[in-house]
Amino acid sequence: MKNIKMKVKPSPLELKEFVVLDFHYDFNHPEKEISIPELFKEYNYDLDFAIKTSDPALIQIFVKCDVNRGVSEPLPGYSLKVECMGMFSITENQILDSKEEMETLVVNSGVVMTISYMRTFLAGITGHFPLGRILFPSIDLKDLIARKKEQAKAKQEQSGKKKTKKGAK
Repeated sequence: MKNIKMKVKPSPLELKEFVVLDFHYDFNHPEKEISIPELFKEYNYDLDFAIKTSDPALIQIFVKCDVNRGVSEPLPGYSLKVECMGMFSITENQILDSKEEMETLVVNSGVVMTISYMRTFLAGITGHFPLGRILFPSIDLKDLIARKKEQAKAKQEQSGKKKTKKGAK
């Protein structure tokens, strides 16, 4: 196969900053010898995100992740919480055709980049911990986005029911 060089086209979504807003770590020493890779596979991984867009000059993507937390009996080893934020903007010379195009760009690129930076942060910091580096597993982004939309729809419907009940009194 011939090596073909492909010039990269810059995205209109520009990462301005990535920051860790909160981080919490607990360690529960394993009582018996365990397979660390198998233990990490058994952990409960919870991930959520929120997007705040005041204007194209400032798009904030918040990602919250819990590893082996929020369960009645955490497994031995790490219990981690990280909250982070990616700050993005749309480059000035880029004109997006629609609100839908902007939403797709922010979700498909911005959320993915923020999760990727969070994943790198977790791998880097846990590399100094007793059991070694944890690699946050790959995720099904399509499923995550679908569940996020369902959650937003349910919240909106619940909010509409409350307003209807107040108005009926």
